[in-house]
Amino acid sequence: MAGERGLIARHAGTVLVGQLAVMAFGVTDTIIAGRYSENALAALSVGAAIFISVYVSLMGVLQALLPV
Repeated sequence: MAGERGLIARHAGTVLVGQLAVMAFGVTDTIIAGRYSENALAALSVGAAIFISVYVSLMGVLQALLPV
């Protein structure tokens, strides 16, 4: 039982690092686009909304398969 918890915790740590990296990229992109122009920031927000929707869906499938 303890071995399984360690394995799940290791996988969860990997997923957490990936999620934090994606959030950091989003913040960086917003800062850069916002300083460039309002149109660039608007395009980034639409693109990010589409990307996050697809990304969250696929991450849910991946997280469900990790224990398997």
